[in-house]
Amino acid sequence: MIISDINGIPTTHAIVVSGYKNGKFTIVDPDKDNGGIKTVSAGLLIGSIYLAETDFDPLIITAVKN
Repeated sequence: MIISDINGIPTTHAIVVSGYKNGKFTIVDPDKDNGGIKTVSAGLLIGSIYLAETDFDPLIITAVKN
């Protein structure tokens, strides 16, 4: 996904949604300065995807354990 980083500079970036519990999503963000494992609301996650969609072309890939 291409997004603007925290400084407003367009860049290629990806996160992994690794879990869901009690109405919150767990994301893993590989950004070296602002990344890490975080818990976010559905609204924040959906808003972030929407923001990326308005400016760039985000790609969502789903992996399912068999």
